[in-house]
Amino acid sequence: MKKSKLLFALTAALLVTPIIAGCDDTTTTETAEEKVAAVEATLVYGSFKEGITKNVDLIKSIPDYEDVTISYSVADTAKDYLKIEGDVLVVTRPEVGAGDVALTKALVATITCGDITVTKTFNIRIIEASPISGFAEVDTPEAGVAYKMGMDVKDKTVYFMGVMNGYYGATSTIAFLAEDMTLENTDGGYYLTFTDDNSAKKYIDVQWTADKAHINFKIVDVPGVVFEWDNTIGTLVTTVEDEKFFLGTSGSYSTFGPMKYETAEDSYIAKFYEKTVDFVEPKEMTIAEAAASDDGTNVIVSGKVSSIDVDWDNSYKNMSVYISDDAGNTLYVFRTSTKVKVGDEVKITGQITSYDGTKQLAQGSKLEITKAAAGGDTGGETGEDEPITSPGSSTVTNADGSVTVTLDLHADVLSLLGSDYSDGTFTSQGIEYGYLQCKGNNGAQYGNPNYIMMKGGAGACVYNKTAVPGAITSVKFVTNTGSSGKAVYYADVFTSVKAEAITSSHTITGIGTCKFDVDASLNASYFNITLDAASTKNGQINLIVITYIPAK
Repeated sequence: MKKSKLLFALTAALLVTPIIAGCDDTTTTETAEEKVAAVEATLVYGSFKEGITKNVDLIKSIPDYEDVTISYSVADTAKDYLKIEGDVLVVTRPEVGAGDVALTKALVATITCGDITVTKTFNIRIIEASPISGFAEVDTPEAGVAYKMGMDVKDKTVYFMGVMNGYYGATSTIAFLAEDMTLENTDGGYYLTFTDDNSAKKYIDVQWTADKAHINFKIVDVPGVVFEWDNTIGTLVTTVEDEKFFLGTSGSYSTFGPMKYETAEDSYIAKFYEKTVDFVEPKEMTIAEAAASDDGTNVIVSGKVSSIDVDWDNSYKNMSVYISDDAGNTLYVFRTSTKVKVGDEVKITGQITSYDGTKQLAQGSKLEITKAAAGGDTGGETGEDEPITSPGSSTVTNADGSVTVTLDLHADVLSLLGSDYSDGTFTSQGIEYGYLQCKGNNGAQYGNPNYIMMKGGAGACVYNKTAVPGAITSVKFVTNTGSSGKAVYYADVFTSVKAEAITSSHTITGIGTCKFDVDASLNASYFNITLDAASTKNGQINLIVITYIPAK
């Protein structure tokens, strides 16, 4: 009896289980129409709308529907740009300067199952050709040879500049200004090394953070991880704690970081490039001549900073400005990594490119200040008047008799704080300071400078417990490059100590410098800097500068 029940159960299961069979097979639960409809819905090319720059492998079958055939043809209106060779859609890009081309119903897919046939058309955007860079990809780099390290990202190639962009390796489209990278032989593979602008030898390292929450791209002074060449994906690969990584990026990003090996198919991958006979050395020319040059022209131009378009970004270490000459000609400088102010005379080596039809100097151009302007606007989120450095905690008497007290959290104050969020005090330059829900952070996790970490959502603040010996005339503080772009800071001055979180009209959001002036007649001798208690992001401060008029 038990055997009969088991046999019945197995028979019933076989009768209701779907069977993927041929289009004419009556045992399947899906009709030919349903199969064709399923394939039509599944057949998608995400890159077509975004824009393509290279050949595309055509999808010829869909898993579980191998009996449904897919064939392709190119519309007559698209044949100047597309053709089919075997299973590949061959792409011809518009010439440099011609602009992108948007093709309607350019590719036709014919989907067939038995005697059921449907067609599906695809609109395709093709990105115009990139300017000739004078650098070509190397199949297999050799040890001891200098190369540029880059990636093909969307419609352009970007190259490693030898500096960091936040937590990642910064890039530019200007190949000839990128760092020369060298593979250095070592046991088991190579070190990846370069020489920085100060003639110091640097190495590329890949490191887990202490809490194993992030894997980071690092520039270090001593050899780090060992890389080996991987022919499968065509790049350097390293193993960190039994997990393999390559250098690259994904999505819309164009900075270098460590990527997990299994993501290679969906990522942009570090390649190596060498100079070709097409490379043209930059030519010195006027602003007017540069603005009339073709995209991809390497130039050297001189001028004066006439206005600041995008203020200095303390996270990415760049700003965008306009330069001009005596004749009134102007040229846009996109994201220079040199901090400048209006009136500075500059000399720029870079490459001409276009954005929305307007010529500009591309990101990564090398800017040299040949004559600094006196005073002027340097950018900065709220009126920073000089580049912030790390001077060390100090008390300085200024020419006008005022006194400036600098709390340099990079060097001197940090060691006075605990490593856990807490309330406490410390003394610097004879003034006692207090803090609520703050801790010291040496920046080891992300390679940032030292800073005070203020706990998000906890009403964290930093204040002076003993009075400044005079009337405060200005307060300035700098948030660290790792600060959240959404963190909100408040600052104000008082006539008595404020050992509590406060709010005020003097605020800064995100990364940068907050400076505000104070009427000396207020006789304020205390300050308070607070992180918005409603913020869920931690705050990071690495410099506080207080200027006051001494009491008589």
